Amino acid sequence: MSNPTPITELIKAFARIYNKQHVLDEVHAVSIWKSLMSPEILAQTLKIEMKNGILFVKVNSPSLKNNLRLQSDEFRRKINAEFSQEVVKTIAIL
Repeated sequence: MSNPTPITELIKAFARIYNKQHVLDEVHAVSIWKSLMSPEILAQTLKIEMKNGILFVKVNSPSLKNNLRLQSDEFRRKINAEFSQEVVKTIAIL
């Protein structure tokens, strides 16, 4: 009996074959964003999605929105450091 291939490896192979690596990168970028934020910030976050290299984050607090905008370049650098390339071109705080 051969060793089964982990599902994560199968998904990565599928993404490479069908040129969908960007979809996995987008999901991973959102996951990294969530790991960088505190539970308090996540509780005020209404929506997080990524399209065409832009990470969109919608929050329900004007003061939090301003605070996140000021730090968005730092967050973008941290997220991209996980990929060793630029996956997130910009972060739009809405």
